[in-house]
Amino acid sequence: MKKTIILMLMLVTAAYGQQRNARTEVTLPAPGATGTVTLALAEYNRLVELASHKPKTPEAAPLPFVLSRAAFKLRVEDQSLIGAVDIDGSVLEKGSVAVPLTSGLTILEAKQSGNALPLLQEGPRHAAILNGPGPFSVSLDIASALTVEAGRASFIVPVPPASTSLLTLDLPGNHANVRIEPGLITSRTTDNGHTIVEATLEPGKPARVWWTTREIAAPMSQREVRFLSDIKSVVSVGDSQLRITALCDATVIQGDAAEFRMPLPAGFELTEANGTTLDSFANENGVLVLKVREPARRNHQFLVALERANKETKVDAPLLAFSGAQRETGELLVEGVGSMELTPTESGGLRRMDVREVGAIAKSLARFPLQAAFRYNRRSGDTPKLQLEWTQFPDSSVLSAVVERATITTLTNIEGKNLTEVTLRVRNHAQPFVKVELPAGAQLLSAEVEGERVKPVSGADGSRVPLLRAGFTPSRAYTVSFVYLSSGTPK
Repeated sequence: MKKTIILMLMLVTAAYGQQRNARTEVTLPAPGATGTVTLALAEYNRLVELASHKPKTPEAAPLPFVLSRAAFKLRVEDQSLIGAVDIDGSVLEKGSVAVPLTSGLTILEAKQSGNALPLLQEGPRHAAILNGPGPFSVSLDIASALTVEAGRASFIVPVPPASTSLLTLDLPGNHANVRIEPGLITSRTTDNGHTIVEATLEPGKPARVWWTTREIAAPMSQREVRFLSDIKSVVSVGDSQLRITALCDATVIQGDAAEFRMPLPAGFELTEANGTTLDSFANENGVLVLKVREPARRNHQFLVALERANKETKVDAPLLAFSGAQRETGELLVEGVGSMELTPTESGGLRRMDVREVGAIAKSLARFPLQAAFRYNRRSGDTPKLQLEWTQFPDSSVLSAVVERATITTLTNIEGKNLTEVTLRVRNHAQPFVKVELPAGAQLLSAEVEGERVKPVSGADGSRVPLLRAGFTPSRAYTVSFVYLSSGTPK
């Protein structure tokens, strides 16, 4: 019985295995059969690699075209605007592209590279059909009517969206007051009765150009120029040089002064001439010519500096003056370089004044201590003169410190102890301390510099009290004090 069961199981297992093999077997076609291709391995790998690389599509241009430059050259004739505009740019796309050029203008002729260029009108805009990709240059002859109002004429320039937009405008008349909004005028010239204006325009925005022309009045006869002068001079006397610095004020009371003339003293060399209204200056045969840029102004001020070598100890100080002044006033200051004894002798309407009366402006011209000061008001027939004579002394060393006042206060008790305070009023230039000799057995207790405590120093050769402290830079006299304790009779 057991053998029969085992035999049946073996038969069932064998039958199941045959059925499974039959289901999974696939019949492959024989090589060379219909519907198959036989390839080498290298060719198969090449085809797989080509299939993995997709072809790149060509990148399109970001814009069909760009405009790089637009240059307007316009002129006004008989209340009309005539001229040309040159437009440069590049077509970026391949093929034919419609490029807008301008609008609102009458196109008389259009050319490209010297050949006629047909235009396409799209509403108020004119466009050209250009082939690309590549650069292009188009020239348009244009015209437009002016808008004439009371005392004003204007027109509108349709500016294309180019990187650079320029305008050159030719206006009849020498008195044209031109305005461009928006835009910036870079040049304005007048030649042969015409005003030439050059400007930079804002790309892509219409620019409004307008101007007013003033009538040319009949020329008036030139009035005689009359002016008043006031000259403040500083004469610097040195051992080897004589220098004059003058602040010259001219007040015009009649006419328009285009220039002022000032005779230069003999032997002096001009070193400086400037002023807020000074346009140029020149030395013409010993006469300083000062030309101003605004003749209509009533007040002019100049700073003039002269100098010459000097080895003498007695000279006549020159007084500077404008030629043709109606009235001359001024001040003359004398300063000495170094240590000297100076003796001035005045005459001819020159009056001595106290140095303290000198104004702040005149005093600012001086660089050294003032030795003398004079004032003058030149009248007809007056010839102010100043003779200077001096003795030069060698420079001596300056004391580093000096005590202007000393106050000593001593307190004595019944035990014979003395407490002494020494207060000094010091004018110090560079001395860091002062050495003090105390009585035998005395003890230095404290010290102060201008009210703040400092630390005294004791050495084998005596004690030292500081005259300066950190952060303290005296410019005038100050107080230094110290206190010491001693025994015996005060000394």
